[in-house]
Amino acid sequence: MASAAALAAFLIGAAAGGALATRVGEHRGHRLAVGSSVSLALLASALVVAVVIPAPYAGAGRYVLLTLLAVGLGVQNATARAIGVPDATTTVLTLTLTGLAADVTLPGGPPRVARRILSVLAMLAGAFCGALLVLRTDPAWAVAAATAVLLAVAASAIVLARGTTAADWTAPPTPDGLNTLTCQAVRGPRPRLASAAVGPASGPATPDR
Repeated sequence: MASAAALAAFLIGAAAGGALATRVGEHRGHRLAVGSSVSLALLASALVVAVVIPAPYAGAGRYVLLTLLAVGLGVQNATARAIGVPDATTTVLTLTLTGLAADVTLPGGPPRVARRILSVLAMLAGAFCGALLVLRTDPAWAVAAATAVLLAVAASAIVLARGTTAADWTAPPTPDGLNTLTCQAVRGPRPRLASAAVGPASGPATPDR
C-alpha cells in the first residue's frame, strides 16, 4: 500500500513539474529556480511533519510524510528532465552508467566520462550521507540535510537566473554535436544549431550523376 501511494504521489509530482516547466517557458534558469523552489517547499513541509508529529513514521503521519517527499521527488525529476543537462539524470543512474562504459572506447570520450563519474559520485555521496543520518540519528536529520541542499540550489538558481535570457543558459554546440543534439531533444529542433553541428552550408544539393 505504501509503495503504491509513493508511486502515485511521484507521478503527480512529475506531472506538476512538467506543467510548471511548460508554463515557465524555455528559460532553463527559470525552470531550475521554479522547480527547485517548489521541491524545497514540499521538502520543508515534510521536515515540519517529521519534527512536529509525535509518530511521523507510523499510521497517517507516515503517509503524509511519504506523499510530500514523493511529490517533491517527482517535481525534481521533471525539472531535471526539462533542463536537459547531459548525464544529470538525478535518481536514474542506469543510463549514466551505460554511457560511462560505452564512452570509454569512443573518440572524445574523456570529458563526458568525467562528467558521468561526477554524477555517479554525487548520488552515491548523497545516498551514503542520508543512510548514515537515518541509521545513526533520526530520519528527520536526513530530510533536514536534503532541505538544506535544495535551499542552496534554489537560492543559487534564483540569483543566477536574474537578468539573464534563455540563450545565456544554452550551451554552445560542441565539435561532436553532442550538446546540440541534447538541447534539440529537450527544446525541439533548431535548424541553425543543427546545421552548425553538421558543418557549414555548401549551397543547394545537386543530384548525383
